[in-house]
Amino acid sequence: MQAQYSQSCFIFFLAFLLSQFVLVNSVWSVDDYVLGPDSKPQAGVPKGRIENYRLENSKIFPGTSRDWAIYIPAKYNAKKPHPVMIFHDGAGNRAMSPKKRYQPTVVMDNLIHKGDIPPMIGIFVSPGDYPALHENAQPRFNRSLEYDGVTDHYARFMLQEIIPQVKAKYNLSEDPNDWGITGASSGGINAFNMAWHRPDKWRRVASFIGTFADYRGAKSYPTMIRKGEPRPLRVMIQGGSNDQHRYSGEWWLLNKDMASALGYVGYELKTIWGDGAHNAKHGSSVLPEVMRWLWLDYPKPVATPYKLSHTINDILLKNEHWQKVLQINHLGAIATNKKGEIIFYDGSTKELKHLNTRNKIKILYENIEKVDALIVDTKDNIYASQQEKQRVIKFDSKGKRSVFVNGFDITDMLPVENGLYLTSANEGKIYFKPDEGNIIVVDALMEQPTGIDRRVDHSHITVFDRRRRFGYIFQPRADGSLINGQYYMHLNVWEDGSLAGGGDSCYDSSGRLFVITEQGLQVVNHHGRAESVLDKPNSEKLKHVVFAGKNHQDLYVSTPTHLFKRRVKTHGIMPWDKPFKPNKNLK
Repeated sequence: MQAQYSQSCFIFFLAFLLSQFVLVNSVWSVDDYVLGPDSKPQAGVPKGRIENYRLENSKIFPGTSRDWAIYIPAKYNAKKPHPVMIFHDGAGNRAMSPKKRYQPTVVMDNLIHKGDIPPMIGIFVSPGDYPALHENAQPRFNRSLEYDGVTDHYARFMLQEIIPQVKAKYNLSEDPNDWGITGASSGGINAFNMAWHRPDKWRRVASFIGTFADYRGAKSYPTMIRKGEPRPLRVMIQGGSNDQHRYSGEWWLLNKDMASALGYVGYELKTIWGDGAHNAKHGSSVLPEVMRWLWLDYPKPVATPYKLSHTINDILLKNEHWQKVLQINHLGAIATNKKGEIIFYDGSTKELKHLNTRNKIKILYENIEKVDALIVDTKDNIYASQQEKQRVIKFDSKGKRSVFVNGFDITDMLPVENGLYLTSANEGKIYFKPDEGNIIVVDALMEQPTGIDRRVDHSHITVFDRRRRFGYIFQPRADGSLINGQYYMHLNVWEDGSLAGGGDSCYDSSGRLFVITEQGLQVVNHHGRAESVLDKPNSEKLKHVVFAGKNHQDLYVSTPTHLFKRRVKTHGIMPWDKPFKPNKNLK
């Protein structure tokens, strides 16, 4: 018994020693990264110059001040547009400033001299701070707000407040393929964030020990990469196995998740993994390698990934993008008819108009007050909701108009065989108005019901709530009443406090539901899962969506001032089409 006890103690002691060795070795290993020759000044290499600036009282981030700087390469030629590289935390005494360990201007001097990267302008910007108000106060640091969020605020800040000042002095390229961004930690997520929101402005991204953590919603990115419309981006992700593990996540795993999502879609991706901690040691040692890869094969454009296994490619056609159809100062509601023609309300002329499949416009009705929703039924009757007048006007196929519903604030409508379903976001109710008879309330539990549609098998009615991320589903009965209502469709939402904003919707031939949201046009399969997100065609809020055109194979969306269309692989199903089973293979 004593021998067994002694043996157990010996084994425990050996295990303890081994664990200490592994721990100590792990700590030592994070310090073994050194700078190579390309990160050190070299004899005979012309040096670029640096101009330092101070921005006071930003407009995008009111009250903040910050240091920023411009690097001008020795080979700068004022007659030629130059590529640009943006460095977050890049001025003053910040991590990526020219004087710190990353040595970005030294790296650019050496690589430009070797011809490994093109001569480029460097823009170094630090996050903003609010000055201390008195001697017992400290400055308020704005870095997390500016860098860790998932909005386009910082992209707008750069485009409106910093870049114009650089353009006023130096010749910068207008080609987004000529623009790159990099940063470390929170600066790393911000580099990706800017490119994700504005791939029309920059496409080469390097993130060192990126903070893709749940500080301000960045943990949403892997999901949005997998579901979102592919962008022309080249991305480098660097991380270390001894990085931070905190209340908001484990950096090592978060960066792995980002790389996994980017690889799944097929982005131009480079990963550099090590055993470093949350510091600049590893990242600075590989900066020359990263810069070479970011600008590899320049000026060849960065490609857009189209991977067949990516679900969004069941919908999109390669090289088919949003096309502007109309621009109107006050574009109201839109609808489509059996022929795939568009009916729309022109608020600038107060007219209801018709747009045929050859893009020819004719006026249907004049002197029409504001129309907020439109629908066409199987008999070519047009229903127009006028929320300000709290009524729905019916225009029959012979041109006769009448008040179909009066005294109700109607948001959206759905025609069925024996009447019309109507939603009222302001009243929080769903109504049914039979062709003959009085309007009835069929649900009053939703907060702000908006977009309403019928599944392709006619077995359920779907309704979205503008105040929630869920869509609801009901079973209709012959008398128009709804039963067994529950929340069913789950929309994606940025975790920055914004709402999903579910609104107008329409179905396609595979049983997918296309729904207007704040993020873009989300595509929900018949299981209620949002599987894809199509980009908005411009920065405006989306208002309405329909399938129209020949065979209803063009997807149309409207904004307050524009009508866009896009040819897709699928085609639309109208509420009056015969019921059929949705594709059961949609996962």
